[in-house]
This record gives sequence, structure tokens and C-alpha cells, in this order.
Amino acid sequence: MTSDPLGDFCDSGLPEFLQGSWENAKTILKLNGISRHPTDEQKYVVISLCQPIVHAIHVKPTGAIACDKECYRFKTHRICAHAISVAKTLDILDFLISHYNPNIEQAVLSAMPKESGKKPGQQSRKRKSQSVRDTRGWDDIESTQSNNESSNYRVVFVRSTKATTCYGCGGKVRDKPSSDPPPAPYDIFLCRYERRVYRKKGRFSQSTTLNITTQEEAVYYHPIQKCLSQKFGEGNSDNILVSDNVKSQLLDFHRQILLREFGLRVNVSFAIVFCWKVLRSKEVCSNHLLLKEVALLSNMPP
Repeated sequence: MTSDPLGDFCDSGLPEFLQGSWENAKTILKLNGISRHPTDEQKYVVISLCQPIVHAIHVKPTGAIACDKECYRFKTHRICAHAISVAKTLDILDFLISHYNPNIEQAVLSAMPKESGKKPGQQSRKRKSQSVRDTRGWDDIESTQSNNESSNYRVVFVRSTKATTCYGCGGKVRDKPSSDPPPAPYDIFLCRYERRVYRKKGRFSQSTTLNITTQEEAVYYHPIQKCLSQKFGEGNSDNILVSDNVKSQLLDFHRQILLREFGLRVNVSFAIVFCWKVLRSKEVCSNHLLLKEVALLSNMPP
């Protein structure tokens, strides 16, 4: 992906109030945050930059694109960063823009100052902040990790952690630890133990002072190289570990994104290969088609 996948907004022909959506679409494209929907060929899954969810984008046979009901921008303007990024990926962005009719009333409302309706000089009430460290979203079920593995990343499923947030891009994958994880392939994290950098949070404000944890803590990243680079990390086939338990649960969507982003080819489980060797060496399989199917799964010759 180029450094500027969409080009200058001024050349798009879209109304000025959509410039924010245009810039967000650039971010999504740079993060490779688009994937095919696991079960619907007409839909795509796009990461959200501001909500603890992913969005399902429906691309109709006519070329029209619709975002899901969770997207406030699409509900109000019939276009959003998610739709723009998918249109660019499918090379139908010109079609999307040429058929877009802005809602003038919504455009005016979105351009109104936030202080509209207040008396001149009236200010919002400020409350005294309480400096309380917020560590929600960073704690793992496992509390210890050996030092010799702290430099490696581990592939974990979001559902097996209490994590809610990507440490790299800051995007949330779910609202709280008890919420359902997003669909594949974004239901996995890369976990590593690091000295986490954070800002102390109060009830109504956030400190500008950076703090560093005294001990290494579990942090989590989207399975995207750009997210790792946000914290000066880099993933590759040598420093990303996949346990046998996780490996047995990975879908093709997971394997594809790990291969595309990090060059990591996740092999089939040892159990399948062992089964193939037993069937072949002892000739206990009289059904040649079954033996051939096992061979295909294990990438071994029948």
C-alpha cells in the first residue's frame, strides 16, 4: 500500500464535511484493515478506528456500497470511511463518488459549532481530576511469563484474554472483556510482554505526562504489521509463536493474514501428520479416498 492510497481530498469532488472520513479511510487502507466476510461473499469486514467493533460492508451487484447499522456516519450521510476504503480496494471509488448525493440538512448540522445554543462566554464546568491509573484492556488471564520469551509475540485468541484494545493503533476490538470478540481474522491478537507506556487517567481528563511500567506487562496488537510498528516492533516468522492449541483452531482467514503480514506460514497440526504416517505405514486404510484427503490436509504425497 502506498503512503497516500487515496490521494488529495480536494481532487475527490466530495463535500468538505467528508474530509475526516477521507482521512480515516486512508488510515484503514494503510493498516490493511479490510478482509472478506467469513460467510457472505458480498460483504467485507472493516476495522473501526473509533468503536469497539468491526463493520460489515455490503457490496451490492449494482456497485452500491452500504455500511452496517452501527456506523453513525453512514446512517447520517450515506457514506463513510469504511465504504470509501472498500470502494478503493475494489477499484470502484469513482463509481461511489459519482453516485453520491449529499444530505444538505445533515451537512449543515455537522458543520455547526459544538457550543451552538450557549450564551456568549459560557464555559463548560470543569471538575477536579483524580489521577487514577486505568489498566483495563491490558490484563491477561495469565499473569506470568518467562523472560526468555518476552521478546517474542504469541498468537492468542481475543476470547482467551481480557484485552479490549490494540496497544499499537489504540483501536478497540470490543467494549469490555465480557463482550463477544470480532469476527475472523480480527479475533486474534499478537501478545508480547513489554514495559508499557501510558498516560495517567482521571475521571474527566487525561494527564500529559508519559509513564512507563516498572515491570513487563502483557500488551496486545492487531495481527497487522503497521500496529506493531506503532510501538517500534516488527513481526516475522522467527519471533511469532503459535502454540499447537491455537494452531488447531486457526481458520484460513487467520492463516492468510499471518502469511500476508508477517510471512508466517502456519503448518497443519502434528496430529494430522501423525495420522497420515500411521495410515500409510501400517496400511490400515482401505479407503484410498480417505487417505488422499488426509494427505491433502497435511501437504504430504498420497
